[in-house]
Amino acid sequence: MIEKLVRKEVKSLPSGFWYKEPPKHRIILDSGENVISVTSNVRKSIKASVDNINRYPDPTQSKLKKALAEYNKCKFENIVVTNGSDEAIELLAKTFLNKNDKIITLTPSFPTYKNAALLMGAKVIEIKLNNDFSFPVEKLISSIDRKVKIIFIANPNNPTGNLLVNERNIKSILKKFSGLLVLDECYYELCKKTFLYLIKDYKNLVILRSMSKTYSLAGLRIGYIIANKDVVSWLKRVSDTLQPFRVNAIAQAAALKSLESEATIQKFLKTKRKFYSKLKEIKGIKVYPSETTFFLIELKTKNSLYMKKMLEKYGISIKDCSAFGLEPRYILKDTRLSDIPKTSKSSESSVFGYIRIGVPAEKDMLYVINILKKILHYKYKNKL
Repeated sequence: MIEKLVRKEVKSLPSGFWYKEPPKHRIILDSGENVISVTSNVRKSIKASVDNINRYPDPTQSKLKKALAEYNKCKFENIVVTNGSDEAIELLAKTFLNKNDKIITLTPSFPTYKNAALLMGAKVIEIKLNNDFSFPVEKLISSIDRKVKIIFIANPNNPTGNLLVNERNIKSILKKFSGLLVLDECYYELCKKTFLYLIKDYKNLVILRSMSKTYSLAGLRIGYIIANKDVVSWLKRVSDTLQPFRVNAIAQAAALKSLESEATIQKFLKTKRKFYSKLKEIKGIKVYPSETTFFLIELKTKNSLYMKKMLEKYGISIKDCSAFGLEPRYILKDTRLSDIPKTSKSSESSVFGYIRIGVPAEKDMLYVINILKKILHYKYKNKL
């Protein structure tokens, strides 16, 4: 009975898509969070904000917006603060997409772009990245038609971790496209690559940012949109009408204080470099360089589902990349039989899937590396 009441667009969404329940593992590396905790000053700001927790948060986020405008060297009216960048993506879809409009997104990439569009009844054009995960600019441009309203590009990309676009790519797209080009720069503080400066010349360019991972605020959820003031005014009409108190007071206070220092980010980058060097020493995998808070690992001798399950047995959670549309080139019917079969003709055809792994705390790093080695070098005739 209830099912008959549900919008068909909702039915098109995958069930239990991202998480079924919070991970119970000792070492959580499936979400790409910053393992370095916030500074003492941020902790103090959080504690101070609790004194006024009985009051609604500032619906204009005025102090935070002023600080973000100064940090990004843009105007106050160019910013919309959101409850994480996920809400920013959903807000863009709610504001600009009609039923049967189209969006273009890439695959493999962050699935929320696709799901937000499906919720609004829009159609999704997915452009596959090149084999080396580089950006297929000509393919994308040739896919643009009059019904395409939004193009979503993650830069750097999730889960591949690489920067996809350059200025020439962006200008080539905007020369042919009058809809919104949305660049998701949620890892900007790690890669320091942005195309924010182009907004003054292109009114249909939108930048997404997040403080959840780079600033260690994932549990509070802070994101924001930077765009032309006309785009912002329409976004605010939706957000201010439906969710005026969407950004809680603790999150606003913590984000404001976090902008004063990049100490947490610098500590994370140091830990990340150390983890990367240790990952590269492991045989049987290819580790892709990353501009994000995680690494993409290509498996040469084990199945990705098998790796995920085995790591969970040792208290480590990672992400299986099938959720991103990144499938293995050779799919095993039996996940227990994880060694390369004799029928495999080349190393390129013997990719058994991909996993995405976050950066562990320094105290856990050696354990994670040793368990990865143990599983990768395991044969079924022996016991782990």
